[in-house]
Formats: sequence, C-alpha cells, structure tokens
Amino acid sequence: CLSSALKRNLRYASAFVDLRRFSTADAMPSGDQDAEPIVFGFVGRIAREKHLCQILNHADAIKRLGCRLIIVGDGPERARLTRANADFVGYKHGDDLVAIDRAIHFLLIPTRSDTLGLVLLEAAACGTPAVALRGTPAADLILRYESGVVVDDFDEGVFQCLHDVARSDRFRHMRARARAMAADHDVSIGTATLVKTWIDASRCI
Repeated sequence: CLSSALKRNLRYASAFVDLRRFSTADAMPSGDQDAEPIVFGFVGRIAREKHLCQILNHADAIKRLGCRLIIVGDGPERARLTRANADFVGYKHGDDLVAIDRAIHFLLIPTRSDTLGLVLLEAAACGTPAVALRGTPAADLILRYESGVVVDDFDEGVFQCLHDVARSDRFRHMRARARAMAADHDVSIGTATLVKTWIDASRCI
C-alpha cells in the first residue's frame, strides 16, 4: 500500500528485547543443576492458534521422564486445557516473568503462525534455549544462532532428546548462543536504528 517514494525510504528493524532486565543472572538455579528436574516451559496466550495441545498431549510422558512442564499465560483455552499434567501458573510479568524464564531449561514454541516473538528473545536473554517448529521465523533464528533445537513435530521422542541435551555440554553451548542472539536484538540497537532514521529524514527536509 506504500507509494514508490516511501518504499525507497523503508528501514527494517527486528523485534527487540530489554537485555538488562533479563540478563542479570544465570538462567539455571545456583545449586546442583544436574539434581534439578528438567523444566520445559510455554509462555504466551493460551489460545487455539498457539497449538498448545502439541505439547500437552505429551504431558504425561514428560512427567514420566522426571521433568516438569510449566504453562505461563492465560486465554480462552485455559479452562479446557488445565486438566493436563502440567503446572498452569497464569499470566506473569516483570520480575516474575524473568524468574520463570530463568527457571526453565527449554522454551517450547509449538505454533506455526507466529512471527518472531518477544518471548523467544526474553528467554534467550536469560540463556534459555528454545524449541521451535521447522519453517517458522523462530526456527530460522534458532538455526542461525545455534541457540536451541528445531523439530519437525513435538512428539514423545523430542522430550527424551531434550532431556538428554539438557544434561550435556551441548546445552552450555546453546545457552551461550542464546545470550548472543538476545544481545544482537537488544532494545538499544533498535533505538539507535530509529534515531538514526529520524535524523537522516530530518536532514532531507
């Protein structure tokens, strides 16, 4: 819908995260990390388009692995889905959200319809790797940075694999790459891009 004149002056900026708020501590608890259960987490609106059932269908299998599944958020599907073997903790924001992002080992992103979301970058700022479906914007970013795991589908085998990865040296690499990904999307970079664009535009007036 833009005119050709406006199209020549487009500036592109990705989603940005307030890195300082999320990166002030390690993502994992300070105690014996290998003794802690592996925690999988979903953060977002509990609605049909998020395809949360792809995760919750395996909630019992996750429990059998000795892992924990945390669902953060609220929405129209919550009442129907709370029967699953998972911890529904409701909507979180501020320091409470930061604490959740630090506590989980893997952020799970089961939807195919989302554009690149802040939940991915916020978790990454805590050093928390993400798991996304191949062919999605989140998966493309994960592959570029090696900051998590890309899957074709969420099935029982995926969670066994993630459990094993979380106990390996590969997990430390993922955490470091997740932080690097978040650093490249810090809000200061976005602000600088906007300010430079405004300054350049004002010089042309």
